[in-house]
Amino acid sequence: MDYAIFYLVIAFIFVIGCVENSSQLSIRKSLYFWPILIVLVALVAFRSAGVGSDDRAYIEIFSKVPPLTECEGILCGYDYSKINIEYGFYFLLSIMGMLGSNAIILFGITGLLSIYLNLKSIKYFSPYFSAGILIYFSHFFLAKELNAIRMGLATALIFYAATFFTRKMFTFFWLIMLLAVSIHVTSALALIPFLLYTISPGRQILAALSVIMVLFSVVFDLSQLIVFFKYFSFLEQKIELYLNSQMYNYSIPLLNVVNVRNLIIVLLCLLFWAPLCSANKYFKIAFYFFFCATFFRILFGDFAILAGRGYAVISMFEYILIPMLAVYFVGRWPGYLVVFIYALLTLSLNLSINTGWSGGIGYLHDIL
Repeated sequence: MDYAIFYLVIAFIFVIGCVENSSQLSIRKSLYFWPILIVLVALVAFRSAGVGSDDRAYIEIFSKVPPLTECEGILCGYDYSKINIEYGFYFLLSIMGMLGSNAIILFGITGLLSIYLNLKSIKYFSPYFSAGILIYFSHFFLAKELNAIRMGLATALIFYAATFFTRKMFTFFWLIMLLAVSIHVTSALALIPFLLYTISPGRQILAALSVIMVLFSVVFDLSQLIVFFKYFSFLEQKIELYLNSQMYNYSIPLLNVVNVRNLIIVLLCLLFWAPLCSANKYFKIAFYFFFCATFFRILFGDFAILAGRGYAVISMFEYILIPMLAVYFVGRWPGYLVVFIYALLTLSLNLSINTGWSGGIGYLHDIL
């Protein structure tokens, strides 16, 4: 793959962040929002097919969905057994189909929606806008907006729904959540951290839960619960595929590097619970989401595809939590540099070693 363009983009975000951290303007987030949005959407829209490992599959699905103007019946020919996507995403593809079947339309529109909602949510939750985008770009942008675009759109909707949840605007929250579930059914898992945030347990209970869940993951194999989902007709085919395929049916060790990193972050948050809650208005919701994502991945580690999908659905508050911790422990400017170095190393790993998101095609392959 061509890596240079990704390093240029992360350098661009870093420079924007330097200007942001130096600026005293109260509207600074709005000033920096649009240039980053334009660059990221362009990066998504004009990529060669195959940059993401799921690109060609989505292009094929898009070609099979009739444009809305040519639909017959309210479902527009939708059949889950033939096109293995949820109806909400199918309907979106049908609307997009009125503009044509070009890959740029597919990647550009879904990318625009996902990136806009993610940036909008980062802007709402984080006082460290550019730092949050560095975390988002270094991993989640690659895995979702450049690969699993349906998951990317669904999780962006969940992230945006959280902005309404914290304002107690529950009608909008439920409407957006229903839309997210219609795009990707695993979005329903996000109700777990929303429930935890509503209950708002203290750090002693959270610490006890952490120990219990780690021990539980060692003794019990919760992945066996997956067989019960076979009785839901719309999930049966996927469950059979995951259970019978060596590609999906493997485990994640408890001491996997991501789990260890997540447990360290959870420990730091619990140790410094009171000052972090005082310093950051949205620390609690960010932590509760991260806490649920961490232990979902650990509890279901014996079935990696389930652990990975669940983690992907509810891990978006990592964009908020990591910059919060960095700035709290070492200050604004040093914290921003720490976040940049962390993001740069993460990006390098994702471009060289952790390349599961990549289809192996160079970014400029179709152009050159």
